[in-house]
Amino acid sequence: VPLLMSASVYYFTRNEVKIYSSESVIYTGIASGYTLNGSNKADYFSTSNAFDNLLSIINSRETKQEVALKLIAEHLFMKKHDPAQLSWGAYQSLQQAVADTLRNKLVKNTFTETLAAIDAYMQASENNTIYNLLNSDNPFYSLNALKSISAMRVSSSDLVKISYSTQDAAICKHTLELLEQTFMRKHKLLREGQTESVIGYFETETSKAFSKLDSAEEIFLDFNKKNDIINYYEQTKAVAGER
Repeated sequence: VPLLMSASVYYFTRNEVKIYSSESVIYTGIASGYTLNGSNKADYFSTSNAFDNLLSIINSRETKQEVALKLIAEHLFMKKHDPAQLSWGAYQSLQQAVADTLRNKLVKNTFTETLAAIDAYMQASENNTIYNLLNSDNPFYSLNALKSISAMRVSSSDLVKISYSTQDAAICKHTLELLEQTFMRKHKLLREGQTESVIGYFETETSKAFSKLDSAEEIFLDFNKKNDIINYYEQTKAVAGER
């Protein structure tokens, strides 16, 4: 019976697609980040809002599309198959999906140029190979496949856990790495944009205050000249004393 069961399991599952899972835990510092004076005042609503913003960036279509394009660009840019990057089956599948003529057109001298060319080609129309690949059921490069990426806050901590499952172990791991790089950059730009707005406001107000002060000093200097005043405060004391 055990031998028969083992043989049956092997026979019926020999062609079954394997699924590989990977997860990453990231420290954000949102809930316990220190202020300039060293205190760590926690605000439930602002913390919750910050985590919502972060998770929205991770789950956004724009972020996942950028990850998919980077993955396509990296795999097309490869000179030969690298098992550390993707399996032979996935490599062959991409070669069949993207014709050699198109690949020669998109692949440039550097990865950055290749990514830019692929992005421009994808946005040129809604009926080209890259656009169709992104909007297909491809298990690695489609937006539909990246929908399985799950991001959630770990309890009430500073940690965010991101998990992903797909049919290729190397692609699974690298997709998470690309996602981390992409959403961290986007989140950093968002925070820098907020900081620049605040700094810009104070710079404007400082400039206005300086203009008012400069104007007041000009009026005061003109008053001193007209009335032959050398030291306003001392002469005011002297006049008051004489009176």
